[in-house]
Amino acid sequence: MKERFRRLSARMTYAMGSPWSVILAVALISLWIVGGMIAGFTEVWLLLINTVSTVVTFVMVFVIQGSTNRSDKAIQLKLDALIAHIEDVPSEIVGAEDEPEERVAELTEQVKRRVED
Repeated sequence: MKERFRRLSARMTYAMGSPWSVILAVALISLWIVGGMIAGFTEVWLLLINTVSTVVTFVMVFVIQGSTNRSDKAIQLKLDALIAHIEDVPSEIVGAEDEPEERVAELTEQVKRRVED
């Protein structure tokens, strides 16, 4: 299930970030405007665009968040690998993103002191 979501999310994120999706969105909105001018922008016509845009936005929030989470984990892994090979940095900061705020503040102060020395 997770792998299927990951693949679908990656495809959707890529597709929605492409120039073709912007062109498609502008074309659909243009068609909606032209249709509204012909139909007279009734309440149903206005409700249509509101409903469609709300549903698309709702779904895309979760798709983009899933993609962002994966990207953040990959970046964090790369940073941790770099930190592990630097002598002057305390090894405790590897994985600091999972620590409580107080611990992160302590580690920040440790790193600042080492940099200043």
